[in-house]
This record gives sequence, C-alpha cells and structure tokens, in this order.
Amino acid sequence: MSNDSAWGLVVSTQKDRYGDERVIASRFGGIRFDVVAEAMGARGLRVEDERELRDAVEEGFSSKVPTVIDVPVSVLGPADVA
Repeated sequence: MSNDSAWGLVVSTQKDRYGDERVIASRFGGIRFDVVAEAMGARGLRVEDERELRDAVEEGFSSKVPTVIDVPVSVLGPADVA
C-alpha cells in the first residue's frame, strides 16, 4: 500500500486550484496500515527503505493469510509530477 497519509490526489488538486493554504479534510496523519491489517487478522509488514521491498513482497506471497505492505511515501499527485 502506498501510504501518503492523505488523499494524495485530492491534496494535489486542492493545492493546484486553491494554493497551499486551502488544503482541507484531505490529510489524516500517520496511519499504520500494517498495524490495522494485523488487527483484522491479516499479516502486516512495513517497508521504510526501498531495499526492503523485495523481501516484503516475497514474504507476503509466501504467507498463508492476506498481507498488507505499508510503504510510506510523499504526497504527490498529477499536478506535482507534471
């Protein structure tokens, strides 16, 4: 899961249309989706370094339960990338 702690596309659109000062109801702080997954009976993994991603994906595929890989990223959207 690409976790930008926000509705990233919404943040990007709001910034593009209204400026940085009018971003509302779109950022939700640090949610640990790996912890949420474990609370629901799934396997939760967190990857904070790209070098850990391959091992996490392999571990997820070999797991007998659904697996969520939480990957913190920056808030970026089409307006930020273009």
